[in-house]
Amino acid sequence: MARRPNIQKEATALLGETLKATRSKLREFEAEGIPIDAATISASVSLLKLVEAYAAATRDEKANDLAQLRQELEASRPGNTSRPVPQATPARADLLAEYGLSDPET
Repeated sequence: MARRPNIQKEATALLGETLKATRSKLREFEAEGIPIDAATISASVSLLKLVEAYAAATRDEKANDLAQLRQELEASRPGNTSRPVPQATPARADLLAEYGLSDPET
């Protein structure tokens, strides 16, 4: 099974870089007296929302995967139940006949 990339970690790193670049841009714009565009602020907020959405989706996905694995495990062990199955005790005559013995009591 291929290892999944840690999207949340990568997205968080990207968010950090975006915020760092945004701060730098804000300082430059403030020094030069240029107004900040809404797209710069919106991009940071959108990325954060994507990280949160991915975390929520994978949480549900992992829970579903775990439930499916549990079902597969139980299906692969059909004879392994939590309650023992009652078995009928064979009759004495049947046991003696099965082993080819004669009944000493008769």
